[in-house]
Amino acid sequence: MFSWQVASLFSYFHKEFGYKVSGLENSPAGFKITKENLDILGVKVDLYFGDVLDYKFDKKFDVVFSFGLIEHFDPPDEIIEKHLQLVKQDGYLVIGVPNIKK
Repeated sequence: MFSWQVASLFSYFHKEFGYKVSGLENSPAGFKITKENLDILGVKVDLYFGDVLDYKFDKKFDVVFSFGLIEHFDPPDEIIEKHLQLVKQDGYLVIGVPNIKK
């Protein structure tokens, strides 16, 4: 589920740099909350519903930002490869992993 902080980053990228924002959410509740948060922030968004490993995008993106996802995959190779498939040549992939003390 997208957090308020991620929605705020999307808003920043949209308002500061003019990026058209797209997102993918795999839970019905998360989809609804994400859409509401982005609407509150005034961000027009193409929000998709589905699983990132199964979803078939018809385009690639200048920037792919992922936070709090890859740490759920062991090993993370498949999910990282999926992220890379979504990035345009000369684009950017930004992956954030929460700092979790074990």
